[in-house]
Amino acid sequence: MALAASLLCSCKKSSTSSPTPSPSPSIPTDGWKLGTTSYKQVYCLRQTGQFALNCVDATTGNIHSFAAFFKAYPTASGTYHIVKLVVDSTSTYPGVNIGDHDVIVTGSIPNGSGGSNGYWSIGTEGKDATVTITGGKMKIEVPEVSVVYNTDTLKLTGTMVEN
Repeated sequence: MALAASLLCSCKKSSTSSPTPSPSPSIPTDGWKLGTTSYKQVYCLRQTGQFALNCVDATTGNIHSFAAFFKAYPTASGTYHIVKLVVDSTSTYPGVNIGDHDVIVTGSIPNGSGGSNGYWSIGTEGKDATVTITGGKMKIEVPEVSVVYNTDTLKLTGTMVEN
C-alpha cells in the first residue's frame, strides 16, 4: 500500500494546452466609454481654431464629449501615438508637445455646476490611435488608455467618425 501511495503522489499530469490569454478590451464602434459609462456619438466635427475632432453625445440631456487633438489634421490613414497634454500659456491651443504623428485624446463629462471636467490622455502607456481617412473624413479608433482630471484617473476608449 505504501508503494501504491507513493506512486500516486509522484505521478504528474501533463498538459499540452497553453494558457488562454485574457482578452483585450474591445473598442466601441459607435461611440466611446469613459470610466464605466458608455456614450453614443450624436455628431462629430472638426473644431474651428484647433486641429481637433470633437464628438458629442447629448442623448442624456447633458453634453459629454470625446476629442482628438493633432498638430495638423491628418490627410492620410495611419497610426498616431497617444501623448500627454502639455500646457503652455503661449499656445493658442492645448498640446504644444504634439508631434507630426502624435494625438492627445480627451473625454469630458458635466460637473454639475454648468461646466465640465475634461479628462486628458496621460500618454505613458505607449499606445497608438488608428486614423482612417475616407473621402476626406476622419475615423479615429482609440484603444483603452488612461485619462486624468486633477487626481481622478479613468479609462477611455472609443471610435470617432467625422460627420
